[in-house]
Amino acid sequence: MGLYKLCEHKGRERDRCSHPWWGSYQLRGRSHRVSLARWSGREVTSKTAAYAVLDELRKAVREGAFDSKHQRDERPGPMTFDALADLYISRYVVARDLASADTIEYRMAPTSRRCGTCSIGLSGGNTLTDRPCVAAT
Repeated sequence: MGLYKLCEHKGRERDRCSHPWWGSYQLRGRSHRVSLARWSGREVTSKTAAYAVLDELRKAVREGAFDSKHQRDERPGPMTFDALADLYISRYVVARDLASADTIEYRMAPTSRRCGTCSIGLSGGNTLTDRPCVAAT
């Protein structure tokens, strides 16, 4: 299929509507389909931009760097608590316009001060691997 939108619009209307662009690519019998904006982490508003992101998607699939969770992972090194908190705030709290958006940074500050630079890993469960995150006294 290549480049497409999941909407009812036809022809030029589809190319100019506000619905998100999607891309699909098949390599060695395995199909990969993603929202191009979500996968690239940037806004994709024009068909030209969508083709450019689709080319990046194809390249990532051929190189084996495609993330099946539809997110590109280009962070150097391990993820820290502060990086995770930033992602949570931008992709969940702000994106869904939650009522807690006004106070989330204030409420996360104590944990960020204690565990902000800790690497997050999955050893023995969801833990902070550099140091244990215990209640500060």
